[in-house]
Amino acid sequence: MKVDVNEAYRILVEARKALQALISANLEKHEHAEVAAMDRIAAKISSAIAILTQGLIEGPGGDDGEGTGQDESHSDGRGPSTVLPTYPRFERNGQKLVKVGWGRKTGEEYFHRTPWNTVRLVVQTVTEHGQYGNRFRVDDIHRGVAAVPKYQVSACVLWLKSIGAITGNGHSGYRTNLAELSEKAVLTHWQSLPESE
Repeated sequence: MKVDVNEAYRILVEARKALQALISANLEKHEHAEVAAMDRIAAKISSAIAILTQGLIEGPGGDDGEGTGQDESHSDGRGPSTVLPTYPRFERNGQKLVKVGWGRKTGEEYFHRTPWNTVRLVVQTVTEHGQYGNRFRVDDIHRGVAAVPKYQVSACVLWLKSIGAITGNGHSGYRTNLAELSEKAVLTHWQSLPESE
């Protein structure tokens, strides 16, 4: 019996999302024993996803956290044997930006969540740094919003790059596309993000 890797991957990811929703619901009810049990199950599902995707996905490259999903090809040249997600990818969970990345060392997805107000603050700081065509780095932005954890600043910068609001990379620096950094454009991109559970 041939295993459909895409279907197995989809089932596991859906199961993990469902468990994450249950965990959130139980946290709100302060049912910590149930949360601990479900968290262990979610970790096992993440491990199964990692085993399933072992060698099929290349993790983030460089220090800017970018990476791509990679397809394995059939040896007879028929093309990709499976289609797996590209990393990082971005979702919205209520009023939070969710960066979904791939941990090269852990071999599983990780999630960085950033509140919408923080996203707006980072957008404002990026706009100020890049308004005259100057190059900037994540560290420059982080200095401007020192109270925000650096991983959240990095997540916002990568999201802005994914929507075309900035170009460049972490090594040589970024430049802004001010049209895509307008409040209206950013809000449009925000509202078009897929909703995660």
